[in-house]
Amino acid sequence: MENYLYDRDVKRLTAQSKAIVYKKTELRAPYDLVVTQKMTELGNIVLGSQTKLLTVESIDDVKLVLKFDEKYWQSVKVGQKFLYKVDGSEKAYEGVISKIYPTVISSTRQMQAEVKAKHLLPGLFGNGNIIVE
Repeated sequence: MENYLYDRDVKRLTAQSKAIVYKKTELRAPYDLVVTQKMTELGNIVLGSQTKLLTVESIDDVKLVLKFDEKYWQSVKVGQKFLYKVDGSEKAYEGVISKIYPTVISSTRQMQAEVKAKHLLPGLFGNGNIIVE
Protein backbone atom coordinates (compact mmCIF):
# COMPACT_ATOMS: atom_id res chain seq x y z
CA MET A 1 0.00 0.00 0.00
CA GLU A 2 2.94 2.34 0.52
CA ASN A 3 3.64 2.49 -3.23
CA TYR A 4 0.27 4.05 -4.11
CA LEU A 5 -0.45 7.77 -4.08
CA TYR A 6 -3.87 8.87 -2.91
CA ASP A 7 -5.59 12.21 -3.58
CA ARG A 8 -4.44 13.58 -0.22
CA ASP A 9 -0.82 12.69 -1.06
CA VAL A 10 -1.01 14.28 -4.52
CA LYS A 11 -2.27 17.56 -2.99
CA ARG A 12 0.90 17.79 -0.86
CA LEU A 13 3.31 17.31 -3.77
CA THR A 14 5.20 20.23 -5.27
CA ALA A 15 4.58 21.22 -8.90
CA GLN A 16 7.80 19.49 -9.99
CA SER A 17 6.92 16.29 -8.14
CA LYS A 18 3.41 16.30 -9.66
CA ALA A 19 4.90 16.58 -13.15
CA ILE A 20 7.12 13.56 -12.47
CA VAL A 21 4.22 11.50 -11.06
CA TYR A 22 1.88 12.33 -13.97
CA LYS A 23 4.61 11.71 -16.56
CA LYS A 24 4.75 8.11 -15.32
CA THR A 25 1.03 7.70 -16.13
CA GLU A 26 1.43 8.39 -19.87
CA LEU A 27 1.46 5.64 -22.48
CA ARG A 28 3.39 6.52 -25.63
CA ALA A 29 3.69 4.51 -28.82
CA PRO A 30 6.55 4.91 -31.29
CA TYR A 31 4.03 5.47 -34.13
CA ASP A 32 0.55 6.96 -34.67
CA LEU A 33 -2.37 4.91 -33.37
CA VAL A 34 -6.09 5.40 -32.82
CA VAL A 35 -7.74 4.15 -29.62
CA THR A 36 -10.65 1.95 -30.72
CA GLN A 37 -11.70 0.63 -27.33
CA LYS A 38 -11.06 1.63 -23.71
CA MET A 39 -11.32 -1.14 -21.09
CA THR A 40 -10.69 0.81 -17.88
CA GLU A 41 -11.94 3.97 -16.23
CA LEU A 42 -10.41 6.58 -13.98
CA GLY A 43 -10.07 5.16 -10.49
CA ASN A 44 -9.89 1.49 -11.51
CA ILE A 45 -7.02 -0.56 -10.10
CA VAL A 46 -4.58 -1.64 -12.80
CA LEU A 47 -2.37 -4.65 -12.19
CA GLY A 48 0.61 -4.30 -14.53
CA SER A 49 0.46 -6.64 -17.48
CA GLN A 50 -2.66 -8.41 -16.13
CA THR A 51 -5.03 -5.57 -17.02
CA LYS A 52 -5.86 -4.76 -20.64
CA LEU A 53 -6.24 -0.99 -20.85
CA LEU A 54 -6.84 -0.16 -24.50
CA THR A 55 -7.27 -1.55 -27.98
CA VAL A 56 -5.42 0.50 -30.55
CA GLU A 57 -5.12 0.32 -34.32
CA SER A 58 -2.97 1.96 -36.93
CA ILE A 59 -4.82 3.74 -39.71
CA ASP A 60 -1.72 4.57 -41.72
CA ASP A 61 -0.55 0.99 -42.21
CA VAL A 62 -3.37 -1.53 -42.54
CA LYS A 63 -2.93 -5.24 -43.19
CA LEU A 64 -5.48 -6.75 -45.58
CA VAL A 65 -6.12 -10.44 -44.98
CA LEU A 66 -7.24 -12.17 -48.17
CA LYS A 67 -8.93 -15.52 -48.36
CA PHE A 68 -8.69 -17.61 -51.50
CA ASP A 69 -9.67 -21.15 -52.47
CA GLU A 70 -7.10 -23.83 -51.63
CA LYS A 71 -7.03 -25.08 -55.23
CA TYR A 72 -4.93 -22.01 -56.12
CA TRP A 73 -2.22 -22.81 -53.55
CA GLN A 74 0.46 -23.32 -56.23
CA SER A 75 -0.56 -20.27 -58.30
CA VAL A 76 -0.60 -17.53 -55.66
CA LYS A 77 2.87 -16.15 -54.85
CA VAL A 78 4.38 -13.34 -52.79
CA GLY A 79 4.89 -10.26 -54.97
CA GLN A 80 1.79 -10.73 -57.14
CA LYS A 81 -0.58 -7.79 -57.65
CA PHE A 82 -3.91 -7.64 -55.86
CA LEU A 83 -6.60 -5.35 -57.34
CA TYR A 84 -9.49 -4.60 -55.01
CA LYS A 85 -12.39 -2.37 -53.99
CA VAL A 86 -13.70 -1.88 -50.48
CA ASP A 87 -17.40 -1.87 -49.69
CA GLY A 88 -18.93 1.60 -49.83
CA SER A 89 -16.38 3.03 -52.28
CA GLU A 90 -16.05 2.89 -56.05
CA LYS A 91 -12.31 3.64 -55.92
CA ALA A 92 -10.07 0.85 -57.20
CA TYR A 93 -6.96 0.03 -55.17
CA GLU A 94 -3.85 -1.95 -55.97
CA GLY A 95 -1.53 -3.79 -53.62
CA VAL A 96 1.11 -6.49 -53.60
CA ILE A 97 0.90 -9.80 -51.73
CA SER A 98 3.48 -9.63 -48.94
CA LYS A 99 2.81 -12.91 -47.11
CA ILE A 100 1.02 -16.20 -47.70
CA TYR A 101 -0.10 -18.21 -44.68
CA PRO A 102 1.22 -21.78 -45.11
CA THR A 103 -1.91 -23.56 -43.88
CA VAL A 104 -5.39 -24.38 -45.14
CA ILE A 105 -8.44 -23.52 -43.03
CA SER A 106 -10.05 -26.96 -43.03
CA SER A 107 -13.59 -25.75 -42.25
CA THR A 108 -13.70 -23.47 -45.32
CA ARG A 109 -10.97 -25.05 -47.50
CA GLN A 110 -9.41 -21.63 -47.94
CA MET A 111 -5.94 -20.16 -47.54
CA GLN A 112 -4.97 -16.66 -46.47
CA ALA A 113 -2.57 -14.04 -47.73
CA GLU A 114 -1.66 -10.50 -46.65
CA VAL A 115 -1.44 -7.22 -48.53
CA LYS A 116 -0.22 -4.02 -46.92
CA ALA A 117 -2.42 -0.97 -47.51
CA LYS A 118 -2.46 2.65 -46.45
CA HIS A 119 -5.22 5.02 -45.36
CA LEU A 120 -8.05 2.48 -45.04
CA LEU A 121 -10.17 1.96 -41.97
CA PRO A 122 -9.42 -1.26 -40.08
CA GLY A 123 -12.26 -3.77 -40.34
CA LEU A 124 -13.51 -2.85 -43.82
CA PHE A 125 -14.64 -5.60 -46.19
CA GLY A 126 -14.28 -5.76 -49.94
CA ASN A 127 -13.55 -7.91 -52.97
CA GLY A 128 -10.60 -8.23 -55.27
CA ASN A 129 -8.61 -10.26 -57.74
CA ILE A 130 -5.10 -11.69 -57.47
CA ILE A 131 -3.28 -11.19 -60.76
CA VAL A 132 -1.58 -14.53 -61.48
CA GLU A 133 0.95 -14.49 -64.32
